[in-house]
Amino acid sequence: MEINSTATETLATEAPVTLTPKEQIIAKIKAIMEQLGLSQAAMAKRLGCHPTMVNRWLKGRNEPSRVYKLLMQREFSVQL
Repeated sequence: MEINSTATETLATEAPVTLTPKEQIIAKIKAIMEQLGLSQAAMAKRLGCHPTMVNRWLKGRNEPSRVYKLLMQREFSVQL
């Protein structure tokens, strides 16, 4: 497959994408779920919350409370 050099040059000159703190949390939660093969329901069960809450986190509608951030840090050994 041939790569368009103009497209490559455009990509190389674009500034790196900076995620907001909220987007970083969403990305970390998604990464945890993907690495462990967890569905939203399974993630919610491990954290003791309703699956709707996990869905809202992933859609950016709500941010995990401090309690849930601490639970995820302890349960999955990540820093949120």
